[in-house]
Amino acid sequence: MAEGWDAYLQPGERILWEGAPQPGIRNRERLAFISLFGVPFFFFGLAGTGVGLQHIFWRGDVGIGLVTLALGLIFIVVGYTFAFGEWVEAAKAHRTTRYALSTRAAYVARQSRKRSLKVYPILPKTALEIDHCDGYDNVWFHARSEDGSEGGITTTRIGFEGIKDGTEVYRLMRSIQTGPT
Repeated sequence: MAEGWDAYLQPGERILWEGAPQPGIRNRERLAFISLFGVPFFFFGLAGTGVGLQHIFWRGDVGIGLVTLALGLIFIVVGYTFAFGEWVEAAKAHRTTRYALSTRAAYVARQSRKRSLKVYPILPKTALEIDHCDGYDNVWFHARSEDGSEGGITTTRIGFEGIKDGTEVYRLMRSIQTGPT
């Protein structure tokens, strides 16, 4: 796989480590919280779709039936995305996400709905964190803050999530910060 990263490396830069999330679903509490919002949307969409079909086929009111059916389908899609879609994405992350650490930066490549590659330079001032969880590690190296919906600030941590050899990756990142690797 190292050959796949070569197109994105700077001259003199080389890959020190590469990996992927381990199979399994992590962050179950967050996913369950998101699902709580999706389930009512999903069932409301099912009900709306049923009412729309009833208007079209049994009452003969095609106009109202099509509008109700369309709105019901929108609610089904939104509800499914929140209630189940996040679980599906989390379950297949080990197949759609690849990580690499070079002598200069951390690379996160994803291929799900669309392909993306994000590069995070590892600088002496980069704040590094490691979380040891049950059977996997998270190595955090970037945080993005955004204005939240209620005026507060939401911080999203970015890193190599769900990896097996987090201690080694963390050690490599620290060595990048302190001098030549």
